[in-house]
Amino acid sequence: MFEAFGSQSVAWLEGHLQATAVDLGYDVSTQGAGFVQADGATA
Repeated sequence: MFEAFGSQSVAWLEGHLQATAVDLGYDVSTQGAGFVQADGATA
């Protein structure tokens, strides 16, 4: 992530990871943002 988007803030990187996470079908308190797809976040 830092290599692909090094000029962005840490908060932006965190938000981008959360936005590209895969929903596991559970409520947010159980799964959080979901399953992190690091390769998808850098694409």
